[in-house]
Amino acid sequence: MPMVALIQIADADNVRLRYGNGFVRGVVARLAQTLLGRSGPTCKLFVYNDTSLLMAPDLTDPVEREGWVRSTTAELSRAIEIDGVTYSPHLAVSLVEEANVISGQALIARIETTLRHRMPERIGTTTITRYDSTFEQEIHARLAMADLLRGALERGELRLVYQPIVDAFDETVSGYEALMRWHNPTLGEVSPAVFIPVAEETGLIAEMTEWLIRTAWHTMNDPATGLQGNFSINISPVHMEQTDFLSGFTTLLETSAIDPHRIKIDRSFVMNLYSEDGKLDSRAATIVETMVFMAKALGIGILAEGIESQQEAALLREYGCESFQGYLFGRPAEVVS
Repeated sequence: MPMVALIQIADADNVRLRYGNGFVRGVVARLAQTLLGRSGPTCKLFVYNDTSLLMAPDLTDPVEREGWVRSTTAELSRAIEIDGVTYSPHLAVSLVEEANVISGQALIARIETTLRHRMPERIGTTTITRYDSTFEQEIHARLAMADLLRGALERGELRLVYQPIVDAFDETVSGYEALMRWHNPTLGEVSPAVFIPVAEETGLIAEMTEWLIRTAWHTMNDPATGLQGNFSINISPVHMEQTDFLSGFTTLLETSAIDPHRIKIDRSFVMNLYSEDGKLDSRAATIVETMVFMAKALGIGILAEGIESQQEAALLREYGCESFQGYLFGRPAEVVS
């Protein structure tokens, strides 16, 4: 089955703002020229709009296609000079397999769906998203999950678990993070990594986050739970947009008497500090050390999450990190009042 590739200038708006529409059109023309030079006689190339090209390379073998994608994106990303300006294109490429079985309108719909729902692969400065035969099944599954998630609060399927936050130096518990969990009779226990993105896509995240704040606030202030200290929560960037972070979300914090006063180092940074054989990754370590330095310069506390080894804890303590969270100090658990 043929493949269609939509090749877009990812930073077109910034380029247009800086150099003008004529420059953007010149970049598209130069990209088209490069593509034609790398294509067979039966390849089809169209200018989709003033920032995008639509191409159907005459390749059917999956290995050849993959080689074409990688070599072509590398070629297109090379610096070009137009009217004395040197520019290195930042591209977003969307690939659709089995493109001959759908109409042009359906093709564009699939491309747009892929851009919204699939995590891109990055090759250099180019991002690549792919629509294949499994993607529609994933979309249908996500839609079914969204339907179930809409009534989860009313059915009492959402609950909170609390993971301890400890002082980095004496390891005493200073507070807890409230984490959302979902158990559905049909789906079973659903990972937050799965249902949180669905909640963001459907707009349910705002209601769920507000429920989380209210529930955690009451739990932490109930003496019967035995929980003491501060509590923290994760706020979705999507929720910030939905509530207008500068007004509505600020009001939410004020009415909840919550004082955001700490920066968190995400577990993804912590887990990259050491390789499997225990060697320190200097780049990851520099990033983390810089984050700690910046927090201290701003007078803000700093918490590192995802700590699973004494080796990680020792390094973060050396950098001056004040609070720790992770399996090394306690797993998330439900609270019974």
